[in-house]
Amino acid sequence: MQKVNLEKWIERLKTIGLPWAALPALGERFCDEAGATRPVDIPFFAWRKCCAGNPCIAPDDCAKSPEVQLWRALTDKRVHVDDIVAQCLTDADDRDSCDAGALISQHGILALEAWTEMELASLHALFWHGHAQGRADLAALTDRIAQWHMENLQPDNATNRPWGVPMFVWRAVMHDDVTAGLYAETLIHNCQVALGHVDALSAHILMDAADALNTALTQTAGGQS
Repeated sequence: MQKVNLEKWIERLKTIGLPWAALPALGERFCDEAGATRPVDIPFFAWRKCCAGNPCIAPDDCAKSPEVQLWRALTDKRVHVDDIVAQCLTDADDRDSCDAGALISQHGILALEAWTEMELASLHALFWHGHAQGRADLAALTDRIAQWHMENLQPDNATNRPWGVPMFVWRAVMHDDVTAGLYAETLIHNCQVALGHVDALSAHILMDAADALNTALTQTAGGQS
């Protein structure tokens, strides 16, 4: 039953995203409806092109922020996910209740919306590194951070992009977590409000979420994660 339910989620994510998810041509960067490209878009779309069967070309001109580097690590073997995570958690014991269970410290200076989006984009990449690639330690870390988000942050704190969806869908189905399901539903709903349909970046995020869930399902076919 879990497999069937997860496959239904995967099909739903593809149905919402596919009509708006044309990949940029090789050598071209993604720009959204306003002509903007965010730092995380660069490694994210390098990964998306790789998943589509194109050459896995690691981008060199990436920002140093954690969510950018976590996505970069999927195509660039010179970048190690364990090093990024360790750097993020160096101050974990000195945080207050605002970011105690998060991956990235808020430092009391980042705007809530920007910080939440960084966190969710990081969770999304970590789902690939952990659940989809069979790293049980990273999967457990991602689960723990997702649980903290559900207990402490609203899903609409971010900027209406559905980063992190695969983590919350996975928890909803594989762990029968009703709260995680509602969290995922809110993320999916919010990204369709402004335009009356999903925006281009969110479409690609949903397509990537479907791919991540499908890969994780295959990875754990003989057990649970």
